[in-house]
Amino acid sequence: ARKAICRMEAIVFQETNAQTTLEAGVAQVEAAKQVHATATTLQAEQSALGDWQAGMDKLAEISPDTYAGKNAQTKLQAYQRDYQQVAGIAAGGTRSNTLLGAALDFATTAVNESQNPPYSAETWDRIAGLWASAIAQLQSIPIEDPGYNQAQQKLAKYQNNLGIVQEKAEAERTSVEALQQAKQMTTQLLDLNGLTANQIASRIQDIIIELDKVQRGTTVYAEAQELRKFALQKQTEMLGQS
Repeated sequence: ARKAICRMEAIVFQETNAQTTLEAGVAQVEAAKQVHATATTLQAEQSALGDWQAGMDKLAEISPDTYAGKNAQTKLQAYQRDYQQVAGIAAGGTRSNTLLGAALDFATTAVNESQNPPYSAETWDRIAGLWASAIAQLQSIPIEDPGYNQAQQKLAKYQNNLGIVQEKAEAERTSVEALQQAKQMTTQLLDLNGLTANQIASRIQDIIIELDKVQRGTTVYAEAQELRKFALQKQTEMLGQS
């Protein structure tokens, strides 16, 4: 009888401790869930997840041979399912925040380097590369991440900016080529002898047409305009002699 009483007391003691641990674990998880739900910073979310995990650890320690242990296993499964869901969202949030931050850094540099144009085609190409890098960061954010929608909004703007910069680079190249061609045509005209005034005026018109290909806002626009002004004056002189 004494052995039976001791055994019963041990069972009661074990059940009492298990119930105490169960209540402590449940209280800690529920409190952590509440904190996580109202957290306004990533640090607060991470701290709440740590407390949530600690509470589940308490439940996992309870012997399954006790009534409290069986109850703990049921609660633990539900808590783990919820934890995996919110922890995944938190991880996604951290990832998207990192990628959004990197994209913003590239975009900011691109904007800063675009100030006070005009620039050479090589400079525009480098700026285009910065926008392309920013876009690549945004495109790396998975659709399930919290930052996906924000990334998509920025993506449309960044892609538009990339297109503008690429157009500027192309305009710079074609304008430089046009000016070089106009200068070459001018040199060739000066080397020619025996042309009539009308023939010279016609050659000058070809030079003017080439100069008109130089676009406003490029590094060679001002020089092209000066050369065009000079060409028009010479053309007027030649036409006056015909």
